[in-house]
Amino acid sequence: MKRLAWDFRYNIAAPVTNRRTVPPDNLFTGPEQGHLALPGQYSVTLQKYEDGVLTPLAGPVQFTVQSLNNATLPATDKQAYLAFCKKVTRLRKAVSATTNIRNELNTNIGHYQSALLDMPAPPQDLLKKTYALTQRLNAVSLQLNGDPTLARREFETAPAINGRVGLLEYGMWNTTSAPTQTYEENYRIAAKQLGPVLEELKAIAREMEAIEKDLELGGAPATPGRWPDWKG
Repeated sequence: MKRLAWDFRYNIAAPVTNRRTVPPDNLFTGPEQGHLALPGQYSVTLQKYEDGVLTPLAGPVQFTVQSLNNATLPATDKQAYLAFCKKVTRLRKAVSATTNIRNELNTNIGHYQSALLDMPAPPQDLLKKTYALTQRLNAVSLQLNGDPTLARREFETAPAINGRVGLLEYGMWNTTSAPTQTYEENYRIAAKQLGPVLEELKAIAREMEAIEKDLELGGAPATPGRWPDWKG
C-alpha cells in the first residue's frame, strides 16, 4: 500500500535533470515546486502503467479545494493570478531548456577542440572557428547567468535572465497575491531577452554541425554524438 498526497501545486517546471536537492537541515531554501492551484473543484483518477499501457483502476472522484482565507493581500482576480503563474512556468521551461542547450554546446565545443589537437596536423581555420564559438557561448552565458567573476568579488552585476525567472518563481510560488509591477516587469524583460539568445544558440549549433562534418572528413577522433561516415 502507498499513500499519495497532493500538495495543491501544479507540476514542477524545472528540467528533469539536475533538479535542486535540499538537505533536511537547510532552512533557507526548498525543493523544486510548481505554482499553487486555485480553490475549486478537481478530480482524481487512479491508473496502472505496465508494459507501456495505462489501465484505469478507479475514478474519477470529485473533490473540493478550499482556501484558508488567511492571506494578507489575496489576489482579487484569481484567474489573472493563475494566468501569470502559467506564463512564468512556460518561461521557466524555455529558459531551463535554453540553459541546458548552451551547456551542451559548450561541452561539445570542448570535445571538438580536443579532437582537433589530436589530429596529425590540426587545421588552423577550425581552431579559429572553435575558439570564436567558445567566445560566443561565453557571451550567451553572461546573458543567461550573469557574470560569476564579478559576483564572487561582491561587485554589482546586471540582472540575468535566469536571475529574473528565479525571482518570479520565488515570489509567485509562495503567495496568493497578485503579481507586483516589479514581477510583471521582470517577466517582460526576461521574455524579450530570451528570443535573441535562442536565435544565437541556433546559429552556433548550425556552425557546429558544419565543424562536425569537417572533423569527420579530416579523420579526427570520435566526439560524443558524431555519427561515423562508414561505408564498409
